[in-house]
Amino acid sequence: SCADTSRSISAAVAGGRSVARATSAKVTPAMASEAIAPGAIPEEIEAKLSLPPGELPRLARRSTLAGLEKRPARTQSLHTTYLDTRRFTLARAGLALRVRRTGRRWEATLKWFGRVDDGVHRRPELTVALKGPPTLPWRPDEPELQRHLDALLAGRALVASVITAIERGRYHI
Repeated sequence: SCADTSRSISAAVAGGRSVARATSAKVTPAMASEAIAPGAIPEEIEAKLSLPPGELPRLARRSTLAGLEKRPARTQSLHTTYLDTRRFTLARAGLALRVRRTGRRWEATLKWFGRVDDGVHRRPELTVALKGPPTLPWRPDEPELQRHLDALLAGRALVASVITAIERGRYHI
């Protein structure tokens, strides 16, 4: 088991335009979900926990949690860019596409709208390795991504919508 703590800095950008801009295209989450065969894409299962402000440093100093030994794991620097069209086609369809650099590795992750039951989030999530950083504006050429995105994107390029820099501290429990 692994506990995760993160600090992040994020900036909203969308090809130099406001992220909150409204659009009139009709794209629905059902359109994105129709292309998924049951079990065809791995499901992410994630419990999101929260602490009152100021509690994280106290928790990080503890050597045990619920009677179990807590050992630090490696801290990671994650550099992530969320991508969408200038008109937020993916977001309106219930999808999120992120490109992340972890160390020297680059990957793209496509996340579908999911569900939340008793604080546990479940959603289909497809991750593919990239050869390097994408050049923006980006048109994915990875076959697995193309299979799910081509119809929605209809040739439109992807631009940065949100950029984050996260220092992720992990603990083995």
